[in-house]
Amino acid sequence: MGGVMASHINTELISFSPEILVSFEQSVDSIVEAGTINQDFSESELWETTTGDPTYEEYNYSRKGADLQRKIWTLFVHELSQISYLSPGKCENEFKSSETSESLVKEEDTLFALDIISAINAEPVEDGFSHPAEELLKKSLARSPQKTFSWLYNTVHYERNIGIVASILKCLGRVKPIDRGDWIIHIARAALEHHDVEVRDAAVQMLELLEIERAVELLEQHMKREQVGWLRDYIESVTQDLKE
Repeated sequence: MGGVMASHINTELISFSPEILVSFEQSVDSIVEAGTINQDFSESELWETTTGDPTYEEYNYSRKGADLQRKIWTLFVHELSQISYLSPGKCENEFKSSETSESLVKEEDTLFALDIISAINAEPVEDGFSHPAEELLKKSLARSPQKTFSWLYNTVHYERNIGIVASILKCLGRVKPIDRGDWIIHIARAALEHHDVEVRDAAVQMLELLEIERAVELLEQHMKREQVGWLRDYIESVTQDLKE
């Protein structure tokens, strides 16, 4: 099943792949039916307008609906905890999590992803300039490391917006100090195996900025497989710098 298109989620607009959208609509129906949403908000108010294309449906929230987005999303993520890359389900074993599943997803643990994505959507990540997402990542890693690691790992695998993935990796490379445990190698390996060169390039930039010596072997292995000449040259340069 495809991942949630978190790159399209902000306070005005929400967009999902079709199969997730169906589950989301059902979840909203259940929430409305159960009375979780204040009685002042009807479904017709929640979904004010609908526009779409053959691939995605996009729902523009009414003003009232926008105020409810985070509340609904928190409950919805809990329902999708085994398939949504916003939760740790997909790579628990990779990181040997010591955390136990909670009966309810805490809002602050669920919504950090929305804040990071919104920051990147609002402002492009550019070389030589700090970005608000860097501080958000730093705080998230400090507050809820396992959920953040898992989200990062699964974002690389399942997020369809290449620019979002590359931007997150670049921002992650600027987070200092940072835990240089095996998790960062897992994320880097996943990014280097990505089909898009922009993501692979961002992974190399991340490792270069973090100055992780243990990444040399990973980079050298990938350099043998990399088909893009300029990126292969860049990887060779980075590995030499990391060896010094």
